[in-house]
Amino acid sequence: MRQTLTKATLMIPVLVYTVFSAGPYVWTAMMSLRTTDEIYKSHYGLPVPPHFWKFVTAWTEFGYATYFKNSAIVTVTAVAIITMVGAMAGYGFARRRFAFPWREPLFLMLFLSIMFPPQIMILSLFQILIKYGLFNTLAGLILVYVATELPVTIYLLRAFFAQIPQELEEAARLCERAIAQAQAVSDLYAPVSGEVVEVNEALRDRPELVNNDPFGEGWIAKLTLGDPSELDGLMDAAAYGESTAG
Repeated sequence: MRQTLTKATLMIPVLVYTVFSAGPYVWTAMMSLRTTDEIYKSHYGLPVPPHFWKFVTAWTEFGYATYFKNSAIVTVTAVAIITMVGAMAGYGFARRRFAFPWREPLFLMLFLSIMFPPQIMILSLFQILIKYGLFNTLAGLILVYVATELPVTIYLLRAFFAQIPQELEEAARLCERAIAQAQAVSDLYAPVSGEVVEVNEALRDRPELVNNDPFGEGWIAKLTLGDPSELDGLMDAAAYGESTAG
C-alpha cells in the first residue's frame, strides 16, 4: 500500500509536466479544425464540428505541398550526410589505431563548438551563403544543417564506438578471414565427375605437399570415376608442363 501511494505521489508532478508541455500542441491541433470566426468567439472551444477541409485548402492553395517537398529533401539529405560522415569520424576518433597528429585537439575544438549558441553564427552564415551563391537554395540549407549538427553527431557516436570492445572487432575480422578461406576452397573443382572415396588428411598439417610433391604425397583426393572416357580430354604431366613452360 505504501509503495502504491509513493508511486502515485511521484506520478503527480510527471502528469502535471506532461499536461503543461503537451497542452499547447493539443490546443493548436484543435484550433486547426476550427474556422477563424469560431476561434474569435471562443478561444478554447472544442472543434465541433471539425473542419477537415482546411487541411486540403492549406495543401492546395497556400503552397504547403512545396514546403513539405522542400523539407523532405533537406531533411533526408542532411540526415544521410550527417549519419555517414559522423559515423566515420566518430569511429576514427574512438579507435587508437586511427591516431593522427592533432587528433585530440581537433576533437576538443569540435566539442567546444557545441557550446556556442547558434544565434551568434547567423550573420556569418548569411554572409557566407551570399558570397558563394547559396542563399535561398536547398543546397545552402542542407550545408548549414550538416555544419551545425555534425559536431554533436561526432561527439555522440565517438562515445558509442568507444564502448564497443575491440575484441568484438578482432573476432569479426577472424571470422571474415575464415569465410574468405572457405570461399576460396569452395571454388576448387575436379576436372572429372565421380565420387570422392578418400581425402589426403596429411595436407591439413602439410599443405605445401601439393606443390612440393604433387604426384606423390601431395595428392588431394581419390575418386571413383563416373565416366572413364572423361580422362581422354585431360593432359598428362608432360603436356601440362609444356603448356605452362612459356
